[in-house]
Amino acid sequence: MSKTRSKERCIHCLKIEERTDDHILPKSYYPTSVPGKVKNQWVAPACQKCNNDLGKAEEELLTLFGLCLNCRTDNISPTSSISQKVLQSLNPQAARDERERKIREARSRKILQSIFPTKGSTNGIFPNFGYHAGWVPEGQRGVLIPADLPEKVGRKLIKGIEYKIDGRYIDNSFDLNVYFCHEDTICDVISLIRKNGQKHTIAPSFEFYRVAFERRYFLYEIRIWDKFVIYGSMMKKPWWRLILNPWHLLSNI
Repeated sequence: MSKTRSKERCIHCLKIEERTDDHILPKSYYPTSVPGKVKNQWVAPACQKCNNDLGKAEEELLTLFGLCLNCRTDNISPTSSISQKVLQSLNPQAARDERERKIREARSRKILQSIFPTKGSTNGIFPNFGYHAGWVPEGQRGVLIPADLPEKVGRKLIKGIEYKIDGRYIDNSFDLNVYFCHEDTICDVISLIRKNGQKHTIAPSFEFYRVAFERRYFLYEIRIWDKFVIYGSMMKKPWWRLILNPWHLLSNI
């Protein structure tokens, strides 16, 4: 994160505060092969508090997802460094000092407490993740993903994308929703997005489609590592909803 600069509106809380650069996709989510210039191009203004709070959610989600990558197959992909970085970050022996060692040990204990035997069940599997080939499903274990983490990251990504592409701040005059779906259940939606949307490929780990219908209705398909896939919709609220709920005007002051 860069040093604090002049005041600017935060894309998350919409308050005018001293600006920090919020990386739309966190640096740690990129493969190590992606140059820093690419990572630093995709930034948006954020206040220090929002940047810190969302950064913690992003890193927690990265750790949990990184543990779910298949080390037998992902080691031949551009994103193989993701799982390696996650394992390294949890290794107490790789800590720089005693304080960091204790932090890593505490994080490892917390994660170990959330790991559970799956017993081959298919209930609650996060889309595009699941059982790894080469192991018996009944012997594999799962990691609990708090429901709010993917949603926070998904909403943050869409806000950053809108700012970067169109200079748009998403305020309460828009309805913004994110979804995590198994692709075979929404084939028609995916086809609509890809047929009408513009594709942006930022790096091997980050690409997205964005569809804008008359600048009032938007659809998104965001793919990270080709594993963590976020679908989103954003719609401008009709005028009568704004009249019935005038408090949205005060919330943006």
